[in-house]
Amino acid sequence: MLMALASHLNPLARIRLARDPHEDTRAALATETSIPVGERAGWVRMLNDEHDPHMTDRRVTTFRYEQLRPFHPERLVRALDDEIDARRWGLVLRSVGFCRLATRPGMLARWEQVGSAMWLDPLHTRDTFSCIGQELAITGLDLNAGAVTRALDGAALTDAEMDAGPDAWERFTDPLPSWPVQA
Repeated sequence: MLMALASHLNPLARIRLARDPHEDTRAALATETSIPVGERAGWVRMLNDEHDPHMTDRRVTTFRYEQLRPFHPERLVRALDDEIDARRWGLVLRSVGFCRLATRPGMLARWEQVGSAMWLDPLHTRDTFSCIGQELAITGLDLNAGAVTRALDGAALTDAEMDAGPDAWERFTDPLPSWPVQA
């Protein structure tokens, strides 16, 4: 299972049990790859529809979450704390990608989660075409991907909230840390 998890996190890695750590280190140093480090990551490969881990295990799952609507920050925090971090739907070990918060219109954020640590950092871009809503790669153990998706979908704006527009969104409760202002 651990080898499959490592393979999900870096599908291009060839993982094996070590027989001689010194020989394995020499072999690893002699191995060259033409694929840049950033393109080897499992989350990048998942978002590019190239995720094909060398090793698998029925308990290890990686899936792509997409949602066109921005997140309501208060509901997002509730979904993360009460459902996802509480392990109601399995253990999310790693999630990473891009997202939008309704209270911060026009700003794309980098979503980064490992274990119990999570960051949402602004990318300081006004390019609204780089990511319309949410695009995340989620890896975990014993995950119910449908339930995790429903929990995150519940944090997205409703029809009525979408119709109210960005002026109304800026008045939503936002318990997330503020972002530094980019000059």
